Amino acid sequence: MNNVWAAEECAMCDEVLDENLQAEDCEVCNPDMVNSPPHYNTIGIECIEAMKAMSGGAILPSSHAHYCWQNAFKYLWRHPYKGASMEDLKKCEYYLKRLMNEYDENIK
Repeated sequence: MNNVWAAEECAMCDEVLDENLQAEDCEVCNPDMVNSPPHYNTIGIECIEAMKAMSGGAILPSSHAHYCWQNAFKYLWRHPYKGASMEDLKKCEYYLKRLMNEYDENIK
């Protein structure tokens, strides 16, 4: 007698579930919006990991400039994926302007 394991599928999206997951744990239907929101990981790279990589060795005029730079990057990264493109682009612009002000104020 063959004992073949049949993979469970999510009833909502037919995604094949890992053997340790139940249907209510489907990552497609129930994404983890805190630890891995889909609009920050649509291309297989987490936005926060890209931000960490890009900030290593960066020389900016202040800690606030780093904050503004990374926020602008975050909003630019997610704008085509979250469904609020113009809002995210405006937020990106807001942080870019603050970043430019940091340069104006700190580099003379």
